[in-house]
Amino acid sequence: PNAASPASVRAPCSQISCAAAMCLSPALPSGEDLVRHQLELQLILQEVHQRYAGRSGRYNKHDTARLRFIKDTAFPGLRFGKMVPERDMAMLSPLPPLRLPPHLP
Repeated sequence: PNAASPASVRAPCSQISCAAAMCLSPALPSGEDLVRHQLELQLILQEVHQRYAGRSGRYNKHDTARLRFIKDTAFPGLRFGKMVPERDMAMLSPLPPLRLPPHLP
């Protein structure tokens, strides 16, 4: 057997890249962080539902997108320990709708 055969020699660079990747991975959120995050999302849901209390009809498209993201993406992610990125949380904040001028033909 040849001592320099590729099967018997491990490349040191592959070991270093794996170790570097482990060092660069973000720390897992604590249980308290996950609970706090879930409460923030539930508060947003409650605010949207209160805005439409006593009215019939559908939610506007922005609120529908918020509700679907929270229910279909954020809550399942939290169950697996995945926090919603800050950029997405900023998009979930209920801002007043913009008043756009009507489109002229």
